Amino acid sequence: MGVRLSRAACLIPILLACIGSDQLTKWLAARYLAPAGSLSFLCDTLRLSYVENSGGFLGLLGGLPENFRFLLLTCGVAGLVVPGLIGILWSTALRLSTAILAILVLGGGLSNLVDRLVNDGRVIDFLNIGLGGFRTGIFNLADVWILFGSFALGVVLIQRDAGERAGQGRSSQSGSCR
Repeated sequence: MGVRLSRAACLIPILLACIGSDQLTKWLAARYLAPAGSLSFLCDTLRLSYVENSGGFLGLLGGLPENFRFLLLTCGVAGLVVPGLIGILWSTALRLSTAILAILVLGGGLSNLVDRLVNDGRVIDFLNIGLGGFRTGIFNLADVWILFGSFALGVVLIQRDAGERAGQGRSSQSGSCR
């Protein structure tokens, strides 16, 4: 039980930092950006534009009926995030580095879920990045945590899988030489 508690004690501050940083930036956007309109920085590379998004990531699924959106984006996300958090916080099977990346994904998901629960099914988005003719959709810091954690987790898992396959290949080759 001591290992689980120390692991959770390491992961919970990261989870709270994800949620806290996202909720703080959303509060700042609602308080200061919503009345100001869009702001542009770094030759329009970064735009801050307040949007209340009733859909999923980058507005996907926004055209679905409201009841279905609630079931999918609120109940469905809660059904994935809450058990995922419990599993990650108490599991000792995952490496700590993998658990940290999973916490980033789940923390971002939980923070967006909090938004949906307190903002009548909407999430506050305000970040937009562009270079030349390419622009992202409008997103928030929780989306950054989710994407960063997902991509990094994918890289770690692919590298780990490749390493394990390479190790199996060496052991089967050395076994056949005997």
